[in-house]
Amino acid sequence: MNEAGSVEAIQRAREMVGEHTRLITCLAVWNGMDASTTVPEAIEAGVGLYGFTTPLTREGIVPLEPIFSQQVTELSDDKKNIAVLARAYRGKSEQALWQEGKFIEPDNPSPFRLTFQRRGRGWQDTARVQLDQGVAEITVKTPYGRGSGHLTKLGENWPKSIEIQLEKKPGVVPKETTLFGLTAGTVGVIVPLDGSAPAVVGEIDPKARIDRRAHIRFALKSETKEIQVSADKNDERIRVTLPAKLLQANPNAIAFQWGQAAK
Repeated sequence: MNEAGSVEAIQRAREMVGEHTRLITCLAVWNGMDASTTVPEAIEAGVGLYGFTTPLTREGIVPLEPIFSQQVTELSDDKKNIAVLARAYRGKSEQALWQEGKFIEPDNPSPFRLTFQRRGRGWQDTARVQLDQGVAEITVKTPYGRGSGHLTKLGENWPKSIEIQLEKKPGVVPKETTLFGLTAGTVGVIVPLDGSAPAVVGEIDPKARIDRRAHIRFALKSETKEIQVSADKNDERIRVTLPAKLLQANPNAIAFQWGQAAK
């Protein structure tokens, strides 16, 4: 068993074991693996799955109903591991919903997977995803004024519209956030949220030296164009609608970042 959790690492041991040996990888909060990616990778590779956690109550148990009743994207750490493993053990996807004591696959599954950059042992970013008639609304709950998320396409196409909303809690925004960035392959978009400049799109400069104080961790080459991006920030929310042209280009993945400009 690989307690570090990396499927890639355990695959390297495959040639050293016999045909009757079962390779197993582990999910636990301390090893920092993301269940949303580790579990499907392990299943595809024929690697077994195991997880453990500490009790969450004085009685020494882990209450499952509050965990199962939430979307996987709304959970973090061991609660997320439990939620994904419980679905996998029943042959269900992570998008399966808990209804009347069992997991049911949704009629309208999300065409993308959402993950966040892990923040060590601190509070993690979570989100709720709502889909309605080809429009996806992602409400990110974050205690921080900076961060990043990653959308991986699962279907043939992206939704016709994706809206990302940032909040610390309902009605409270991370006020220090002034910039929003998007990357898809070699293309990047930078969106000032304070109205100080228009949003611009251009080719990402892989050789650019990024100021260590900058929260947006990419830079564009000098030739950029203005692009229409619906974005607004007020005392209750930060909301950005991804450019339609970006979705229509149909990239395999889209990353987003939020934070401040380097001072």
